Amino acid sequence: MARPMGALGVVPTALLRLLITALLKEVGDPRYDRPHDLAPDYDFIIVGGGSAGSVMAARLAEEAGWRVLLLEAGAKQPVESRVPALNFLLFQGDADWNYRSQPQQHALKAYKDNSIPYPRGRGAGGSSSINSMVYVRGNRRDYDQWEQLGNPGWGYNSVLKYFKKSEDFRGGVSQESDGYHGFGGPQTVENKKWNSTVAEAFVKAGQQLGYPEVDPNGPEQIGFSIIDITARNGRRWSTGDGYLRPAALKNTNLHVVLK
Repeated sequence: MARPMGALGVVPTALLRLLITALLKEVGDPRYDRPHDLAPDYDFIIVGGGSAGSVMAARLAEEAGWRVLLLEAGAKQPVESRVPALNFLLFQGDADWNYRSQPQQHALKAYKDNSIPYPRGRGAGGSSSINSMVYVRGNRRDYDQWEQLGNPGWGYNSVLKYFKKSEDFRGGVSQESDGYHGFGGPQTVENKKWNSTVAEAFVKAGQQLGYPEVDPNGPEQIGFSIIDITARNGRRWSTGDGYLRPAALKNTNLHVVLK
């Protein structure tokens, strides 16, 4: 378990974690990994069930004639991961690979060995199970430049349909953003339910400077905005939730092995 707020924070954090576990264990997800039900051979073996691996496994399993095996070094998402604000409890624990940055000579002088933790998710959903859930696709120009460098099909107009296919957007859509969001896909995206006064003041300050409030995943990113998050009804919604678990429960040709 992580060690937030020094020694005095250990006991309250442990009690909070125990309470959350007690409240959520009754609504736990059905088991979908099959460690003892493996086939002698597979068409595809995916190593890692993280943000990308979960999606790849689910998509390949849509072909009924293909046998797919996903191997993940970590376990199911811990119940604490469902509560967005408690992701810090998962850092430097079993759900984290516990990486650290390379020691720096001229930076990070306030930290031991001039190095800081670099959280990366270990388990179903990978880092999408422990991160801050920010959903930002990136700027149109990045994709267009990839295509210009010799990668046909990677331009923004080409990849937008896949963003929309994956998305289940449950926020407000302005007239300008109409056509940029998808509905009914596996990955639920919401507007944040609560914003700090600082965040709201930040957007207002931008408007006072003459900048518009924009949809960060809409047609234009120059402006100020409140981020969208990968959550469903206030609960974290990782690729393990949206892709891997439903696919493994539905498709008998997908076998998942977790820790």
